[in-house]
Amino acid sequence: WDELENVLKAFKTQDPNGNGQADEIPMNIKKLEGSYFTWYSPMLLLNSTGIVTGFNKGVSEYGFYAKNGVVKSFLTSDEYKEVVKYYHKLISEGLIPAEWATKDDDAYNADQISDGKTAKTGVVFGWSPTDNFGKLKDQYIAMPVPSAPGVSPDQTVWDGSSSELSPAGLSISSHAANKDAALKLANLLYSEKYSVQQFLGSFGKAITKTGEHEYTVDNDKLSQLTGDNQYPGLSELLVGWIPDEATIKGDTHADELIEVNKVYEEQRSHFDPVKDYIPDYVNMDNMDPSDATKLNTNNAEIFNTTMQKTATWMSKGGIDEEWDAYCKQLDSIGLQESTKIWQKWYDTYTK
Repeated sequence: WDELENVLKAFKTQDPNGNGQADEIPMNIKKLEGSYFTWYSPMLLLNSTGIVTGFNKGVSEYGFYAKNGVVKSFLTSDEYKEVVKYYHKLISEGLIPAEWATKDDDAYNADQISDGKTAKTGVVFGWSPTDNFGKLKDQYIAMPVPSAPGVSPDQTVWDGSSSELSPAGLSISSHAANKDAALKLANLLYSEKYSVQQFLGSFGKAITKTGEHEYTVDNDKLSQLTGDNQYPGLSELLVGWIPDEATIKGDTHADELIEVNKVYEEQRSHFDPVKDYIPDYVNMDNMDPSDATKLNTNNAEIFNTTMQKTATWMSKGGIDEEWDAYCKQLDSIGLQESTKIWQKWYDTYTK
């Protein structure tokens, strides 16, 4: 973290974009959501401390993680407190925008894209250079998460979320009046022809069929459509399946994601994907409805407190003085009860 801080200070003082203006944003973070943690969350920095997050769609969206088979909440952990204090330090030094907590997504994204010519943002939590920076993508690379103080490189981890098991899909009622017609439609959606088009758009827009099981992307068209907020496909949220024999030539976005992912392979090898991570299939959809209802009720109260407190501590400080009372308050509104419920279902599906 100390090395990252030094780099951020260089972004602030050394005019890295060379335009003679002090317009650089050393590190840009997204505001906290109201009722759960999302991908791009500033709390991805918990991985620096050895806590494995799952913010893409895992249980840690609600503040939980596993360590050697034991479910815990990071909301009252020393690691969470440490991350919050580090952010306060960066914000107080002007290395993160003071208005981070109120900036809407459009304004946040505009900081990354800038004018398409002069970059002004140094570090972000992102998905890929193209997704986050558009035409400026060649000025950015993925970097491993830096280690927190006292945490060795082989204890440092990275988010364990999987995109392989997508939440998108199709369900057909067993009581559908026109079930045969519905199944025929589903069969079409999952065919190669229509799956590819769901993924990257209708043939003729940015992708064409150029051979048997072969498709070619026009990246200029795709970039233009993406820049105009008209991305033609559903990407990984398609309701379909692209078989292994299908080849999509020129899909530089997929190539880029593969390269980005390589950067984190080492850190992802530092934890057990079941003992030290609550698998994505352990979720509220796969538990008793009464437990899911209780979790939702508890979450509403817990996050009403957590997000407000966290944002205040990050911006203004004061976490040391209020920490003990905060932890007791979360316990009083159901944090321990929720932890026990998650432990029950974690054990059910993993042991």
